[in-house]
Amino acid sequence: MYKIEEIFRYKREQLNSCKDFDFSIINSDLKFTLSLLASEKEMSFFGIRPLVMLSFKKNVSHLSKDKRSTQYLLPNEDLRQKYKLSKRELELCHFFVNGKNLKQIGQQMGLKPSSIRSYLKNIFIKMQCRSQAELIHCLITYSTAP
Repeated sequence: MYKIEEIFRYKREQLNSCKDFDFSIINSDLKFTLSLLASEKEMSFFGIRPLVMLSFKKNVSHLSKDKRSTQYLLPNEDLRQKYKLSKRELELCHFFVNGKNLKQIGQQMGLKPSSIRSYLKNIFIKMQCRSQAELIHCLITYSTAP
């Protein structure tokens, strides 16, 4: 970020080199991408500073196939008792914690997107979560990996 700021201030001709910059941190399995969202033309026309988005994903290239295919197992009975989740809500949680997106969950459960959102809304209320990330964190805390 500091490097982009420095280029923006002193070396504007090099700003395009910052469009999509990939990097990772030593001893980490995360891969980061720094993306410049405003073009040089927009920045000069509107007089704005560079808009930067930092995204990251798990770098799975060094993981073995077994680690990538690990499935989290949820303690259904514990979750059912503690949070009063229904069978369908538990099924949705299982797919969700194992990396399925809402479209894939809908296909596997035979549900429409609106039904999935309703189930998720109920799960959020019952588990006192405010976001999908918080829900996944909570589910992973309860889960076990074989």
